[in-house]
Amino acid sequence: GGGLPTADYLSVDLQPRPPRLPAFGTGGDVWRIRRLRALDSVPAVLEEIWLDGSCADQLDMSWLPESLYAFYQSELGFWISRAEDSVGVGTIPDWAPDIFGLAAGSASGVVDRRAWAQGPDA
Repeated sequence: GGGLPTADYLSVDLQPRPPRLPAFGTGGDVWRIRRLRALDSVPAVLEEIWLDGSCADQLDMSWLPESLYAFYQSELGFWISRAEDSVGVGTIPDWAPDIFGLAAGSASGVVDRRAWAQGPDA
């Protein structure tokens, strides 16, 4: 395998939906979850995850497990039925922690995943 994957939560915030996000959900607010993923304790990936604000009244980093897909199903009542990834080139975001090892603004590979919950629109 590729090593033991882990996730360290950097922030969890409820905020107004940024205009750059695609349309999803029913709420005007969105949850933004930022994580640092590692393989065998080596920082590997920065994640920024967006959830419809109506999926939960509260989210706290201390509640969130490393496996978010299982959490979505057991605690939020939905599951991911389909996902689509696109790969490109971008830059390291300004919220990257120093331990990530690359400076904000440095060139980086970028994977955008759009995922759909179960249901007729999935």
